Amino acid sequence: MPRPGARGEKKTLITSFAVIVVGLVALGAGVLMGRHRPLLERDQALARLSAARLAVSAMSNRASEERLLRQPAFKPLRDALLEQARSYYQSLVDQAGKNPALDPDLALAHARLGKIASLTGPPEQALAHYRQAARLCDQLVLTAPDNVGYQFNRIEAIEGLAETLSSKADQLDQALGELERARSLSEILLAENPRSIPVQRELGRILLAVAQLENQKGQTREALQTLENVLSIEANLEQEDSTDLDFPITAAHAHAALGRIHAKQTTDEPQKALEAYQAAIDRLIPITRQHPELAEESQLLAACFRELSRLEQRTRRDNDALHSLEQSKNLLERLVESNPSAAGFQADLAAVYDELGDLIRRRGEIAEALVFARKAAPLLEKLATLQPDNIVVHASLAKAQVNLGRLLERTGDPASALRSFQRAIDLYESISHPTPDDHYNLAAAIGRSIPLIGKAAATPSAIDRTRVRIYGDRAMTALKQARRAGFPTAEMIQNDPDLDALRDRDDFHALVKEIEDSPSKSP
Repeated sequence: MPRPGARGEKKTLITSFAVIVVGLVALGAGVLMGRHRPLLERDQALARLSAARLAVSAMSNRASEERLLRQPAFKPLRDALLEQARSYYQSLVDQAGKNPALDPDLALAHARLGKIASLTGPPEQALAHYRQAARLCDQLVLTAPDNVGYQFNRIEAIEGLAETLSSKADQLDQALGELERARSLSEILLAENPRSIPVQRELGRILLAVAQLENQKGQTREALQTLENVLSIEANLEQEDSTDLDFPITAAHAHAALGRIHAKQTTDEPQKALEAYQAAIDRLIPITRQHPELAEESQLLAACFRELSRLEQRTRRDNDALHSLEQSKNLLERLVESNPSAAGFQADLAAVYDELGDLIRRRGEIAEALVFARKAAPLLEKLATLQPDNIVVHASLAKAQVNLGRLLERTGDPASALRSFQRAIDLYESISHPTPDDHYNLAAAIGRSIPLIGKAAATPSAIDRTRVRIYGDRAMTALKQARRAGFPTAEMIQNDPDLDALRDRDDFHALVKEIEDSPSKSP
């Protein structure tokens, strides 16, 4: 049964959505008309640009048009309305191609087509439009260097180009180069217009994207400094306008990125990561309460609670960790209910169910843990069926099946536990390019299943004994494959209870000795 007011809220959002897409067209038309007018003062131009942007987003409580366009619940409507916008801008491209005097129109049209293609079409189309928009904007700035609108449009086109490039792992360097160009141009424009909110907002977004790419490339120190710059800009913007959602949302993303970076640091007390995630949570809670339609921000909040829980577990604050995971679960359950076709939300929810079950199991509450484990595995099975080539989903399902098997074993159901372990084994063996973790987890799943073979019988049969030997060989093969990649350590192998069934084997002892004799090869 839908909650009270849900139908009215959805109708309002659909209306807002339509206004936003129409606003995309109207904003373009306003800029096109402006080319016939004399150039105004820089601050006036920026104020007009800011007012136009706010007008487009007014019906969505000042959230940016891109944010509402990305909400999963609106995908069919979004695609239909954006197709109308695409046709409009394509007609501008066709007209401008016949009349060189319409270059400002052409630059704007290509930028908008790039945005639409990034939302609905293949990235190659978006790249082509963004490159053309940036090239045309370069020419416009050369002919009218004092036109702030041209400069701003160029920065946005370059930023869109970089965002599209960053979606491909082999183009990160090029994406970062484009972002650095956009950053430099924004800083120059800001130096000339130091109180401009639109320019500061754009620079904050660019710096956040720069930091994320720096982190991906392993440039941790640079990423941390860039994120501090983002937060400095956002703090200043909030003083200027405390009602604009863009500012706290960008700040929340920056704090979350800081948390992810600090959490990877090899420190016993991850205080900086804890503080960063808590800061992100403090920003996101009021936003998601006031704007439940912003699904991406709710998903980010759920992710922050989940990461906070992991850090709390590292510092042995299990009660706090359990509370944080429950907060994440509640958010994701609402997202899945509101967006039943969004696989990403379901995958996140299944992972949280799995972690909840594991945490509660370690607290000794087996029956309660089994409830969550039995929710996680079927949900991931559904996703694995829908996404047969998604390695991440298959690995998550394998992990969930191992956790379910452990619990079933504890409840005295060895046959069901063995089926769960076997499902995990099959999944790990189906991964086409397994990581060292995958090899190790496969060995652990096999090791866990060995004591359960033939357990229901009074005495193991010859078939069971043969099966135990074969499983042991398979586990050792997987363990050696993990070791060839430098993982695991001797201490891990010796202390992991999942490998207890292998400890009587000569090749197991030989592997431990090999690792101990080669400490330089251990991570």
